Amino acid sequence: MFYPNIRVIIADDSRLQAENTDHYVMPFGAGWFGGRNLALSQVTTPYFLWVDDDYVFTKETKLENFVEVLDNTNLDLVSGSVGNRKLMYSKLSILPGDEHGDCLVQGRGHYGRVPGYPHCYLTPKVTNFYLGRTDAVRAVGFDPTYSRYGHTEFFVDAMGRLRMAACDGVRIDHRQTRNKEFNKFRRGGGVSGSYRNIIMRRQYFKDNLKCWIKS
Repeated sequence: MFYPNIRVIIADDSRLQAENTDHYVMPFGAGWFGGRNLALSQVTTPYFLWVDDDYVFTKETKLENFVEVLDNTNLDLVSGSVGNRKLMYSKLSILPGDEHGDCLVQGRGHYGRVPGYPHCYLTPKVTNFYLGRTDAVRAVGFDPTYSRYGHTEFFVDAMGRLRMAACDGVRIDHRQTRNKEFNKFRRGGGVSGSYRNIIMRRQYFKDNLKCWIKS
């Protein structure tokens, strides 16, 4: 048993129920990022841990390592490794454009190591396993337009507002399962038009973009 006294908050827009949690039931299909906002609004501690529902704690899930970094730096969010994957970090930047908009550039790499913590790498985008400063992340928030899936969109909104790092030495297991009905719903079933097109139009309009370059 790992961290048996940890408080768990679930914002759930499905028809399933759970025990031994603070369980906030949302309207069916209310959405992914909307649920994040609801869950985060109920946090009363300085830091919060975000994990997906198919992540499993192991002996390598050493949250105190995250706490140490946040306590002793000006970082707002630190992440670790998930499953058997290598530590995830990447670069994000805005390339100034013209009257038609700018370009978001997403590439590999990081922006250097965190002073005093050489196992931590500065990056504006991390995986869905992180410890964050509650007030700082709450101030950015999660755009509820992204109701089925979204990831990079939050980190684009956080550019210039949150300081982040990805750190070696903390890992959580990933026991992924497949559900055809859920995947159909997640990919936009029942939504007018392609969900991907909807969220891309939203991102381009909100951030005045005309292109998204991945290298």
